[in-house]
Amino acid sequence: MVATTATFGRMRTLVPLLPLLLAMGNGVAQTQWTRVDIAAPNALADEQLAFDEARGVVVLFGGTALPNATPYHLAEWDGAQWLVPPLSGGAQPSGRARAALAFDAARGRLVVFGGRCEGACPGGAGPVVLDETWEYSGTWTRVVTAVAPSPRYRASLAFDRARARCVLFGGTDGVQPLLAETWEYDGTAWLQRAPLQQPPANGPMEYAPPLGGVALALPGQLWHWDGGSWNALPPAGTPSDAAAIAWDGARAVLVLYSPLHGAPYEWDGVTWTLRAAPAPVPDVSFAMCYDAARRQVVWTSTLDLGTPTFRDTWSYAPVHAATVVSFGSACASPTGAPDLHAAAGSLPWLGATFDLEVTGVSPQSLGGFLAIGSTTVPPFDLAPLGWPGCRQYVAVDRVEVLAVAAGAASWSALLPQDPALVGAAFHLQALLSDAAATGGAVVTNALTCTVGAR
Repeated sequence: MVATTATFGRMRTLVPLLPLLLAMGNGVAQTQWTRVDIAAPNALADEQLAFDEARGVVVLFGGTALPNATPYHLAEWDGAQWLVPPLSGGAQPSGRARAALAFDAARGRLVVFGGRCEGACPGGAGPVVLDETWEYSGTWTRVVTAVAPSPRYRASLAFDRARARCVLFGGTDGVQPLLAETWEYDGTAWLQRAPLQQPPANGPMEYAPPLGGVALALPGQLWHWDGGSWNALPPAGTPSDAAAIAWDGARAVLVLYSPLHGAPYEWDGVTWTLRAAPAPVPDVSFAMCYDAARRQVVWTSTLDLGTPTFRDTWSYAPVHAATVVSFGSACASPTGAPDLHAAAGSLPWLGATFDLEVTGVSPQSLGGFLAIGSTTVPPFDLAPLGWPGCRQYVAVDRVEVLAVAAGAASWSALLPQDPALVGAAFHLQALLSDAAATGGAVVTNALTCTVGAR
């Protein structure tokens, strides 16, 4: 590599890493709500939202039309607009409201259970409480199991990523206010669990990585399902109301919407924080989920302004998002091409540890170097230095040693809690020894990392 030195072997540390970065002065950490769509899709109340990770869209299903009707309703948000998928002509669930909905990430499909049908329903006039299991992946499939939960609506459903199954809790059959039951669904069968204690009420559920399991939020309480039992977490700071929750994967916080405060609370695994960002206020009903494709929480609200009732859609995200963008290409050897990327769930947030990984490293590699720079250079051909097919993309301001083990390397840095760094960009590229490669080394792709504030 060139820039400040001739090759990686001659690189030396020139300046401290992060204080060097070009400060952009974008202010302190904050989040914001942004209205992204109005009056679409058709306005129904008591709908459910979930993000379809396989297809990269937010799916809205079900709802009640005013007065007292539950027409079949399905819409998908692609980040720019709501679209109503055409009917496939195959089987599909009847209209319903307050069904349980979650995305099964292990099998790449949405799971729907139960709900309440109003007005015209299968078999006659409603209301009818349902006990059907449906799956959606662009088309609908009904799943009939030997055992299933009894008919219910307003039940909570979340996908337990640690155990690769959906967890269902509670619900009502219209007679009993709470069906205090816990069920698990693995895509083939429903299994009722028998924990020693159950949460005392229905509440929104979401998988929370800090807990390694599903969290259920109630007023002043946060419960945790660990696969065998429900446990109440210490109540310190838990919001006094809980209407919806979503795990924000980019910022690693559990977002809880509080109607009492008209604003979100956030939980980082230890502390609850009330965010002051002005939030939309629901009138009839609302739903919320995390859109992983666009790294934001999506929120829909049904507003009753007389005639007509309409819906609007909002996003909730940081003002200054942390980002990692790959550019350039690695040079390969007979053992493969190394790939430099952020570790799963890690981004360069202010005051947080940022973790990097290099995968695809030769098992015989003795180690390597990570080049860090505040600027990039035009792709520089390293063939004259003995590394054909390799290019340098980063102007080198600092070099860190990379240790290699089991075909991978890693590196971490704690970003200072300095608001002046918000919006600053730095660039990374790695070189690793590889006895099978010409010149004895390979060079990775490069990354541009932008410091964000949560």
